Amino acid sequence: MTREVSLKYDSTGILHKLADPFVVTSILGHVRLIMEKEDDEFKSFDRVTSSSDVFRVIFEFGNPFSKLLTSSGELQRKVTPSSISYKMNPEDNVFSISTNFVIEKGKLRIINSVKYLSPQAVNYIGMKEDELELHLIEGHLIPYFKFFSGNEEDEYVLLKTAEGNLCSLIASMGELRKTNYIYKIVIASPKINTVLHIQKDSVKVEGNIGESSVSSMKQLLEEIMTRCCNGTIKIFMKLDFR
Repeated sequence: MTREVSLKYDSTGILHKLADPFVVTSILGHVRLIMEKEDDEFKSFDRVTSSSDVFRVIFEFGNPFSKLLTSSGELQRKVTPSSISYKMNPEDNVFSISTNFVIEKGKLRIINSVKYLSPQAVNYIGMKEDELELHLIEGHLIPYFKFFSGNEEDEYVLLKTAEGNLCSLIASMGELRKTNYIYKIVIASPKINTVLHIQKDSVKVEGNIGESSVSSMKQLLEEIMTRCCNGTIKIFMKLDFR
């Protein structure tokens, strides 16, 4: 099921919201995030040191004034420069929900798909496939975006935050240069405060090491590899919804 919403406000602000799984699950209403996956293990949010795209969730269906039925499952997020998608499944695979958001020419397209994989799904949820698709879009998503007021103007969306040894963290950034996307990486430690702009083979560096400015990737890597100190890396992707 697909619906389109005309955007009265900043498109970038809306994508910032949609990239946040806490916001999206709150809008959907029937899904709650409870844990995040790190090192092939689900951990409580106070234990994770690096953000991810996989979460453990609780599904809730039924009558909120009388009886709610719950089940646990998994949510996966995927972010590209022009779209955000979420896929949700309970542990018993009774059903699956896929929600995609695409912005084109000042409009937000919402693509929602519900699949029942067992006859038990109707009894558990209390709605047929098409009824649940309609409910999630018309009952939750459309009302939110109809009255949404965006105020984020940054053209980048946060993909990942990681804390730990910078020698290990910096090694993971090589994969970013294999894509056609544009990234901004913020590196912070007691001595290092830099921003990298990456697009394929092009890397621009700006910031400081101590009181001295740094302008080359070589200089930055030498400092990181020599000291191997702890710090934080934040990876942002540039949005593109032309």
